[in-house]
Amino acid sequence: MDRLHSILAGVCLVTLGLAAPASGQSGSGPQSGAGPDGQSARWHWGPLALEPKLLINNIGVDSNVFNTPTAPSKDFTISGGPQVDSWLRAGRAYFSGQTLVGFTYFHKAENQRSTDFGQKGRVEVRTVHLTPHLAASYLNSHQRLNAETDARVPRTGVDLTLGVLVPVGVRTSLDVEALRSTLRFDDDELVGTAFAHQLDRETNGANVRFNFLFSPLTTFVVRSEVRQDRFETATERDSDSVAVLPGVEFTRDALLSGTAYVGFRSFTARHEEVPDFSGLVADVNLRFMARERLKVAFKVLRDVDYSVDPLTPYFVTTGGDVTVNQGIGGGWDIAGRAAYTRLGYRALRSLEGVDRLSREDNMRVLGTGLGRTLASGMRVGFDFDHAQRTSDVFSRRYSGFRAGGTVSYGF
Repeated sequence: MDRLHSILAGVCLVTLGLAAPASGQSGSGPQSGAGPDGQSARWHWGPLALEPKLLINNIGVDSNVFNTPTAPSKDFTISGGPQVDSWLRAGRAYFSGQTLVGFTYFHKAENQRSTDFGQKGRVEVRTVHLTPHLAASYLNSHQRLNAETDARVPRTGVDLTLGVLVPVGVRTSLDVEALRSTLRFDDDELVGTAFAHQLDRETNGANVRFNFLFSPLTTFVVRSEVRQDRFETATERDSDSVAVLPGVEFTRDALLSGTAYVGFRSFTARHEEVPDFSGLVADVNLRFMARERLKVAFKVLRDVDYSVDPLTPYFVTTGGDVTVNQGIGGGWDIAGRAAYTRLGYRALRSLEGVDRLSREDNMRVLGTGLGRTLASGMRVGFDFDHAQRTSDVFSRRYSGFRAGGTVSYGF
């Protein structure tokens, strides 16, 4: 822990150094959804505000349920579920939460059916000089973990964050957080045991955010983080990581909304067999709206993630996607989607020269859709997406499509 404290102190100095020219009003940055305290939520009962949402998608055909290179299995599928965002004020204390229930149904592949549950909660106490806050989340999911994995293995994740927001100036604030998270996979079956052996871990770390409120709609942020990943069984994967990501956040009321961070990560493996990584990372999630008829959503992600393959402990994900939605009158809209992801695998040092280990896999998705928004705010539509993955490893290649209806409310 002494090393963690030293690294955190260094990150604080770097953060303050990068953000030193900023001055201004305190604040925790822009909020999304129905506002920071649920002011625009649909339902209000005194100090309680609720925002119900519903998403049902893939009401149709998945042509390759298991993402196999040969003999793909086609099936009828439905997925989605309800979500409720909530806010409650009690004196100086503000509570916010999100409850999510999801389901996945396959007509023939019964072992792929699942029900998921997620719960997030946050409480903050707003005083004149400080805003201490505590956040926790729980997720029980059967969905695919990331772009690498094709198996739907049950897992449980728990996150806990404790922090304090300190005003520094009229427009500036410093938010310091300590965090702890755990990831556990169900090992009741062969595939689950493999995931649990390679990926079960505990993460401890800290975040430091320096916020500068440039305008009511825009906040400049310098986000720094320290992480220590410790694995239960595959201890050779243990690592320490430091990242600094300057960025900008736009409120949902702006013409351009969302967040954009681009920075640097230093990933240091604790075992000599696992190579280190130092380089550019990014986390961009932006949305542009013009005249309420043209909507463009743009995402970019580049970062390190752990692989389930014991010979390639981690990979670097580099990818992005764009969705364009154009209103065509009468409540109708047409959409187009494109996504690309590259997975750059890092093999053990003693195996770096072995063919097909230190490799790159590429995934591409193209899609389109047609929908209509009803007077109630509910949208119904039909979507078609084609996905393809290329790899030097034959078993990792696949292609397939999904076609079917969607129903959404509140998203």
